[in-house]
Amino acid sequence: MGLSQLSSLKTKQISQTALHIFQQNIRDLKHTMDELLCVLDSCDLSPHIICLSEHYLVDHKLLIIKPNKYYLASRFSRQSYSGGGVCMYVNSYPEINMTNQSQYCIEKVIEVYAAQINLGNHFIMLLCICSATNLTFAILKLVSQN
Repeated sequence: MGLSQLSSLKTKQISQTALHIFQQNIRDLKHTMDELLCVLDSCDLSPHIICLSEHYLVDHKLLIIKPNKYYLASRFSRQSYSGGGVCMYVNSYPEINMTNQSQYCIEKVIEVYAAQINLGNHFIMLLCICSATNLTFAILKLVSQN
C-alpha cells in the first residue's frame, strides 16, 4: 500500500495496551518525508515504531531527517552504492534493545536490522528485511538459525 492510499484509511485511537508499528518502503526519505508526515497526521496515526526500507540516506543524514517525536533506534545504510537502506524510528514507548545484524547485511542483496522489544512481561523480536525477492525465504531461514 502506498503512502497516498493510506490517507484514505480511518483509524482508531492508539490504545495504551497495543503496540502499533508502521512499515513502509519509503523510496527516498529525503523526498518523501513531508508526504509521510501528512499521512501519519491525516490518518491520526501515532505508531510506536516506524520501520522504513529504501531510505536512500547515509547514516549521519538519518539523524537529521526524522519524523517529529521519534528517535533513530536502528539503521543500515549503504556505503558503496546509492539507494537502499533500512531504518527504525521509535517514540519513548516501548523499551527497545537493538541487536547488531550488520554481519547479515550485503549491499544490494540483503539489508536488515532487528530489535528486541520489551513489553513488560513479554519480549518480541522485530526483524525488518529488505532483500532481493528470490532471497527472502533463504535469508529468513539463515537469520532464524542464529
